[in-house]
This record gives sequence, structure tokens and C-alpha cells, in this order.
Amino acid sequence: RAYEQGITSETDFLETQVAVDSFMANREAARGVLTAERQNYAAVTGEIMPSLASLSNDVPIEMPQPATAQEWVQLARSRNAKLLSAEYAVKAADYDHQKAKAGHYPKVQMIANYVKTETHGGQAFTPASELASVGVELQVPIYSGGFVSASRRQKLYTADKIRDMGLQQQIYVETTVNNLFTVVTAEMRRVGYRKRAVVSSNNALRATRKSYDDGARTILDVLQAQNHYY
Repeated sequence: RAYEQGITSETDFLETQVAVDSFMANREAARGVLTAERQNYAAVTGEIMPSLASLSNDVPIEMPQPATAQEWVQLARSRNAKLLSAEYAVKAADYDHQKAKAGHYPKVQMIANYVKTETHGGQAFTPASELASVGVELQVPIYSGGFVSASRRQKLYTADKIRDMGLQQQIYVETTVNNLFTVVTAEMRRVGYRKRAVVSSNNALRATRKSYDDGARTILDVLQAQNHYY
């Protein structure tokens, strides 16, 4: 209308038309994404989402507790299922290694036997008999073709491998926790700046509209200010 009345130039009119068309294209793209997400929701839950609740301006944004990344790392070390599993795997591998080393050691066993015999029936009388024995058996390994040494080395290598895998898992978990803590705290600070930007953009939009009414700004300036605000 301002272009038809000769108030604004053709360049301003074309730039305004570009801004409007871009806004309409972005709006249609957003509608398409929303429709697809609603269909995905219905496919998973079997229910159609009637409407979306708007986000309240009073949503509390609080820093995570505990307040330091190191405390979250300590929690992960004590509660992360993969770390706990890796810890138990290392203990089991060390136990197997110690058990394999015991193959070089002498073995002492105490042996006890007790036998009682009774015969019933027949013409001959056979009295009951009892036999008890207690002994100690000593086994001293001399040489078994290197089997014990090979088994011990294999268990040692296996324990070292499992320990390295556990260390890698620990490094991964600690790095992930630190990164996520950094991202969360940064995003929370970003929310605060976003709130301030909304207030500033609203003030700028009001000022631009007033300037447009006074003839100091064009409709393109108003559209740009609206785009920044919304």
C-alpha cells in the first residue's frame, strides 16, 4: 500500500516482499515438522495429540545440583552400571590370575575315610566291621610341560586387557559427564540471555513501529524487528 501511494521505493517494496516470502516459507516448513512429529507421537502412543501446551514464562531454571562437574564425576564412578561392571570384571580377572599362579604351589590335602560293613542272611555269621582312616596328601608340582606357566601368563594378559578396557570406559564416562555438565550450564546461562534478548527485541519492535508511524522507518524495518522478536 505504501508503495502504491509512492511513500516507499520499489527497492524497499521488493525487499519487503522477500522478507514476507521467507517468513511464509519458514512457517510452512515449521508446520510440516510439527505435523510429522505429531504423526510419530501417534504411531508410538496410539493417541492423537490434540494440541500443544505453550511454554510458561515462569518455568524455573536452576543450576544442577551438585554444582560442580567433579561431584557429578564422582557420582558416575559410584553409580554408572558400565563402570561397576568393568570394576567387577577386573576383580574376576585378577582372581583368575592368582588362581593360575597357585598352580606352581604345593598342595596339601587332608583325607578321611570311614567304612562300615554289615552282612545279613545266610548260614554263616559275619560280624560287622568298621574301618576308619585319616591321612595327609602332599602334591608337589615338578613339571607339566609349561602348561602352568602358559596359563598364568594368559590370565595375566587377560587381566591387563580387561583393566585397560575398564580404564577406557572410565575415561569415556568422565569425559561425557564433564561435557554434558558444561553444555547444561552453558544452556542455562543462554536461557537467561535469551530472556533479556526477548525484552530488548520487544522494546526495539515498539520503537520501530513508532518510527514507521512517524515516517522515519520502512515496513521492511518493521518486519525485520518482528522477525527478531518472534
